[in-house]
Amino acid sequence: MSVSPEDHNKITSTEGVEDALEHLEQKFRKILDPLYSDLRSLHFRLLELEEHSKHQDS
Repeated sequence: MSVSPEDHNKITSTEGVEDALEHLEQKFRKILDPLYSDLRSLHFRLLELEEHSKHQDS
């Protein structure tokens, strides 16, 4: 991947780094937020199933 001198300066500046980090954070959120939501749903479903199985065992 080649980078022009102007882009290189932008990337290495503090502002450029902050912009890049912000961009990465947005990309990660786009991917991780739905996964986190699914994981929470599965967790609560598992708790319900465990509770249900305890009542059946009694």
